[in-house]
Amino acid sequence: MAAKLSCLKDEEWDCIILDEAQAIKNPLTKQTRALKGLKGAMRIAMTGTPIENDLSNLWSLFDLLNKGLLGTATEFKAFVNVWRNIRKDIKS
Repeated sequence: MAAKLSCLKDEEWDCIILDEAQAIKNPLTKQTRALKGLKGAMRIAMTGTPIENDLSNLWSLFDLLNKGLLGTATEFKAFVNVWRNIRKDIKS
């Protein structure tokens, strides 16, 4: 996928639509980096499963749609961990 995207990176797109957007949950993959390198005035991410395993899966999706909205990946994971610990305390 990343190789196919390289031929698209020189265009300025009106809209980038990403179906099955959960495929970019890992911000370190070549595929995710290639998609985030595309230039577009508007981005739409569609997925039926935005959170597959962990709340931190959301960070990469939001970083594609609105860079910086949720801070860095490290900051967002720390935020998720705080809420995870609060939830554990409430349950016990």
